[in-house]
Amino acid sequence: MKKLVAAGAILFGAWAIPAMAAVSADIQHLPFRRSVKLLAEGRPTRAIVEEDSILAAGAAADFADVRLMNESGEALALVREPLRRVDEIFTYWRSVSLRSREGSTGWREGSTGGREGSNSSRWMVIDLGENAPREVVLSFQGPVANQSITVEGSADSTEWSTLTQRYDVNMPPPKDQRFNSQRIALAETRRWLRIRQDSPFNAPSVDDRLDLMQRFERSTPRVSVGYQAHSGYERSDGQRWEAILRLTGPPRAVTRIDLVASDAVRSQLGFEVMARLPKGGWQYVNIEKFPDWSGGSRDSVMFQPVRTSELKFVVTGGDAPNAPIELHALWATPERWIFETGSASSWWLAWGDPFLAPAEAHINESVPARPPPPPGFNSPGGTGSASSGDAAQTRLGPPEPNPFHREPGFGLEWLRRRPIVLSVAMIAILALVALVARRPSTARG
Repeated sequence: MKKLVAAGAILFGAWAIPAMAAVSADIQHLPFRRSVKLLAEGRPTRAIVEEDSILAAGAAADFADVRLMNESGEALALVREPLRRVDEIFTYWRSVSLRSREGSTGWREGSTGGREGSNSSRWMVIDLGENAPREVVLSFQGPVANQSITVEGSADSTEWSTLTQRYDVNMPPPKDQRFNSQRIALAETRRWLRIRQDSPFNAPSVDDRLDLMQRFERSTPRVSVGYQAHSGYERSDGQRWEAILRLTGPPRAVTRIDLVASDAVRSQLGFEVMARLPKGGWQYVNIEKFPDWSGGSRDSVMFQPVRTSELKFVVTGGDAPNAPIELHALWATPERWIFETGSASSWWLAWGDPFLAPAEAHINESVPARPPPPPGFNSPGGTGSASSGDAAQTRLGPPEPNPFHREPGFGLEWLRRRPIVLSVAMIAILALVALVARRPSTARG
């Protein structure tokens, strides 16, 4: 009988091990999960998950413990999107061959005028046509991207002026110094563009490529967050009004303050925003948009999202005792994660271990090119770079226990989640060792 029981245990163990083989180690550390439901019809290639108050309150402060898993408990790639005020995508418009010398798209060398003949230049003229986009992003690939490039514009291909850049598009670091990438976003454009490189420069290469792209943007989703405000004028300065805005829920990535100012002071107000640091103290936040009051009495102060539980909002230029502004709303940008739907039929978001190290995940770059901008995207007017423009929205289900969660034996999981207990035990042991070590010397004395 005992032999039959032992054989049965061996068979059960052999069957159970493969069943748990797909469960990732990180998933076993996470006690909670929520179902992820796709809202788009069909089978989208990518989907995006957004933070809500439940996730903000239960996950680690830096969201390092957030994981995506399938029905087998296998961890899937999940990429955290950078926080920003706007979300933008770049769509392909047309390409230009940098090697061609036919027509108006070949490289030419000489002096472009106004250079006093001191430096030679290489330039290329591009005709964008009558129906060219109002704003164009020039994406250089290959050795040409390592050069210093100046972009000039002309309405008639005769009179040229330098076109200013609206901003720098952040590109990933090159894998090879030879095959770099550079994107130039122009603040304005003309029908004719002249791409110029001043000497010294390398000869054109078969690896050089220029893609002309269009940029579309939309504001990132914002959610209203509750807060309590305590305000008043500083005693030492009757023109400096301060308001402390304490969030009533967990810390969120605050990005906008809606307010109204009185007509008497709106033209002379100054603004400062500071965020409470996790360990105390304040950090100044760079304001990107000040109120201009052009759209009515209500306006906003906007800044890059900053995760905090408390803001200090300072308004100068008022006059006590009346408050110079009236607060209306506080808005936050939710954290977002993007994932490839792949072959899985269902997904869960797991979390709940503040000691878990962040996972490294990469989106597959072989995914087909993005479709035209979806509804809601406008052209153009902001900064940033995003990979979530074509991602389908999802909805998170209610929290539930993670069935793949496994507590380590001997109470190790309990101790790992309560490091203060282990610290107290170690101090007690050290005190006991010190007491025992002193006893012989006291007895001899």
